[in-house]
Amino acid sequence: MHLGLPAHPDLALTLLSAAGGNDGPGLIARMTDADATTTADVLMRMTKLRTGKRDINGLAGEEVVERAREFNFTTTYGFSWETRGATGDVLRPFLSLELQTGISERPGGKPVDTSLHEDALLDLWDNIASTIRLRKNDPPAGPPPEPPGPKLGTIARAGEDCPQTGWWRCDAGAPGLDVHGGQVQFLRKGDRMPQALLLPRQSLWQKVKRIQPSVESDKPTTWTLVDKRQRPRNPAVVALAQPGSPVAGRGLAQDAAKAVAVGAHARTGEICPASGWWRCEELHALDGARWFARGSLLPAATFQVPSAVFARPGGPTFIQRRSAWQYVRRAEAPPLQAVEPHTDERMRDFRSSNDQLDT
Repeated sequence: MHLGLPAHPDLALTLLSAAGGNDGPGLIARMTDADATTTADVLMRMTKLRTGKRDINGLAGEEVVERAREFNFTTTYGFSWETRGATGDVLRPFLSLELQTGISERPGGKPVDTSLHEDALLDLWDNIASTIRLRKNDPPAGPPPEPPGPKLGTIARAGEDCPQTGWWRCDAGAPGLDVHGGQVQFLRKGDRMPQALLLPRQSLWQKVKRIQPSVESDKPTTWTLVDKRQRPRNPAVVALAQPGSPVAGRGLAQDAAKAVAVGAHARTGEICPASGWWRCEELHALDGARWFARGSLLPAATFQVPSAVFARPGGPTFIQRRSAWQYVRRAEAPPLQAVEPHTDERMRDFRSSNDQLDT
């Protein structure tokens, strides 16, 4: 597990857990061996702030805390704590916690001065390290009780007070007939349930004139509660590339019997080997983690283009190109998604321009 602090980008925390324990040399023994082979000029720039045994919540461990003066005259720190675990006992794993400072934001860059004072770093390290503990191996207590209030599937009609904060699906939409604001909308308890405004498909003349017809039914709109999450999703700022259908002859008959492990990798254009959540590995991609169905072709990633790249007016602000994807969680069913609201002409121009970009 990796953890970073946005306000202090030079800090990086890593927690490693490995079942089966570790029979090799301990942390202090390895540090002593490393010092024995280190030159004197390097050792003179290293200061050990702590070295010794440290038990945390019943876990016997060892701790080493060092301060370093780098060649570019910056000051960095290294914190390490380990517990050996027990061989053959998965409930007592090998644990390693590390905190590094002075890391440059530029890959391969020289060390930078630590952004936190030494006292603040020691306090941060002690507070985080002291929370490590083994999870209790008690039998599961069963599924948690459903939150009080209306259950999923509750129906409410336009004009009534919303009985539950969450996501409500409008039953008035149909193919070629969108709902203004989305087929699924976030409504708060106590608000009046809205009457859906229906948006038929535009004719060619209406597209030219930029006219969107609308229809409002005389009957009260029916809404169904489908999700009880208490906060709305952030709307997407750009349309992401959608997965494609596999080419004929590239079926999954041979791969159907193969189990896909979490952590597997695939690239754009390859057949998705398992349904679930896949995370884009490109650093500046806008995609994040997305759900793909087994058998679909993995799409390209979407990137925002800096203004300096396309200086001419009207240049594309987003591009799509090949990327790598990592399988992070199994999920056979797609997530609940709200229907995208109608976009303006600028977004439609962007979508059409994407068809001409080299991905």
